[in-house]
Amino acid sequence: MTTVIQDLRYGVRMLAKSSGFTLVAVITLALGIGANAAIFSAISPILIEPLPYPHSSRIMIIWNVFQGGRSQLAFHSFREMEARNRSFDALAILEPWQATMSRSAELERLNGQQVSAGYFRVLGVSPTLGRDFQPSDDGFPGPKVAILGYGLWQRRFGGDGAVVGRPITLDGDAYTVVGIMPRGFENVLAPATEIWSPTQYDPSHPGDPTTSEWGNRLRLIGRRRAGVSLEQAGLISTGLRARQWQSFPACAGPRQANFARGWASR
Repeated sequence: MTTVIQDLRYGVRMLAKSSGFTLVAVITLALGIGANAAIFSAISPILIEPLPYPHSSRIMIIWNVFQGGRSQLAFHSFREMEARNRSFDALAILEPWQATMSRSAELERLNGQQVSAGYFRVLGVSPTLGRDFQPSDDGFPGPKVAILGYGLWQRRFGGDGAVVGRPITLDGDAYTVVGIMPRGFENVLAPATEIWSPTQYDPSHPGDPTTSEWGNRLRLIGRRRAGVSLEQAGLISTGLRARQWQSFPACAGPRQANFARGWASR
């Protein structure tokens, strides 16, 4: 212990003599510790801790896999998977949505998501007030409806339950509030999200690869049925490889080759 104390005293004297070096060392250590703490706090809820949803181990992200990589999916690919699904209790697509809310002469840009009707069923969470999205909300053109996050509801509406069923103005259009998410709900895939609305893609002309419905820009999530393994769920494309493109002959070619490789999930 005597030697350790002497070493510590010597180290303190040397640092005191080189104040510039000491300051740089302290700042470097502080930045390094802070950066590592921030990175860990960001990845821990996703990669280490279980997701904050019921039976979270059954929730999967599904990707389109081709040419040694992976991409997001197109709306018509999602429709085919949903129609032939045997492995999931629910499937849902989602994409970012920036919405401007107008209220009492105040404008606020909100971080939102446009999702299909099964989104909250995949997560296993329901609105605390009002209702969830319904399949009829996904129609094209469908009703303009929205579900609010708890924080947004408190901040802009004072927690008034009467807002459910009433219109709000988003991007200049009237949207009816149909639900309020519970306090403490974590939207892990996009934590800053405060509002949700249906995707409402046009299901017509599925054979035309030039439409926006064929753009690979949608994230797809699913909740595996009880008793279905990861491996079984990962083979969801088996029934599509032989039959998918008989329905869409106009889409044959490179897109077919890419799609036929199926999906990977995690």
